[in-house]
Amino acid sequence: MERVTGRYAVWDIGNLTLAIKAEVGDRWVGLGLGEATPAQRAAALEDLARDAVRRADVVQVSMVEPVEVPGGLRRDGDGGYVLRGAHRERYSSVTHVGREEAVVARVSAPLEVGLAAGRAAAVREELVGQGMSGDQVDAVVAILTSRVAGDVLVGPAGAGKSRTVGALAEIWSREIGGRVLGLATSQVAAENLRGDGIPAINTTMFEHRFTPDETGHVRQRLSAGDLLIVDEAGNVVDDRPAPDHPAGRARPARSGPGR
Repeated sequence: MERVTGRYAVWDIGNLTLAIKAEVGDRWVGLGLGEATPAQRAAALEDLARDAVRRADVVQVSMVEPVEVPGGLRRDGDGGYVLRGAHRERYSSVTHVGREEAVVARVSAPLEVGLAAGRAAAVREELVGQGMSGDQVDAVVAILTSRVAGDVLVGPAGAGKSRTVGALAEIWSREIGGRVLGLATSQVAAENLRGDGIPAINTTMFEHRFTPDETGHVRQRLSAGDLLIVDEAGNVVDDRPAPDHPAGRARPARSGPGR
């Protein structure tokens, strides 16, 4: 379980089965499967995985059927509804869900930073004049006026997130006056953000600069009005508590296709 939750925020039976197989290695004899065929071993691993998802520290995060499915409409084997794909259930750990709920609560907190009253219409007109789509304009204006600690911008590849975030960064700097800093998990992704006109560093460098070192010294701090743009926010993984910068405004602003 530690292996699969360490790699995935949300996972399925197949992911867990592979994690169990990796953990077992060649120790089949200890499971009483020393003489078993590959098919028998595969079935045993899946049985172990299905037993594991019944643990109290595992939660199913995919939709469950709203009513009881009649026996005649259930598949042989896993008992799932015949009109839905097999192995469609998705799971997570109670610990991870708790972390996500804490993040949602934190970024939903009100913050007195945002576009000045009466400026939204002018900014909207400016963005339309630049040829941005209605969805892009709505996204930029919504983030500028939300006055909460964090916003999430989600869209598939090619939806125009880069242009949207670039416009957001420009207007944020001009209208609000805070520093804009892009964050990405890799240096290549950070360079891509810079290509969009956003000053950016990778998350390792951010940690080095903005979190306490071994002596407790913090080299740089966030200030009121600062905007953090976290690229591919779903890929940023850190089990430690986030550093507390109450004056700063950290905001996941982009994420990848399907996230």
